[in-house]
This record gives sequence, C-alpha cells and structure tokens, in this order.
Amino acid sequence: MDLAMPLPAIAPFLIGLVTAPLAAKVAKPLVRGVVRASVGLVMEVRKAAAKAAEGISDLTAEATVDLTEPEPVKPKARKQSPGTSVSPN
Repeated sequence: MDLAMPLPAIAPFLIGLVTAPLAAKVAKPLVRGVVRASVGLVMEVRKAAAKAAEGISDLTAEATVDLTEPEPVKPKARKQSPGTSVSPN
C-alpha cells in the first residue's frame, strides 16, 4: 500500500476546511449587498412601470371619451353690422 496517494487529497481538503469560514464571512456581506441592490432596482422599475401604465390608461380613457362623445354643435356666428359691438357676457 502506498501512503503517498491520500496526501494529495488531504491538503486541499484541509485548506478548504480552514478557508471556508473565512470566505463565508467575506462573501455573505457581498452577496447581501448585491441582493439588496437588486431588490431596490426591481422596486424602482416596478414604480416606473406603474407610472407608465397609469399614463397609458389615462390616454386610453381620454381617447375613448373623444371617440364616443358626439361632436358638439357649434353655434353659427352672427354677422355684426359695422357700428355695433357685442359685449362679452
């Protein structure tokens, strides 16, 4: 039996055993920051999308009203004689 064979596998295992807790301490705040920034970005995009949807909804409602309302009948303009004035009421 050759005892040299298990030694190459033990060294990386021991290194990983020592560095894993250190990497977790460093990686956790980094990952938390990335997740927090992503959530903030998603919230801002949702707000912008809601505002855009509201604007489109308003435009659609206005266009629907414009298309469904009959055209108002404009009163015919009266001819004025040159010496008379019309008072605005």
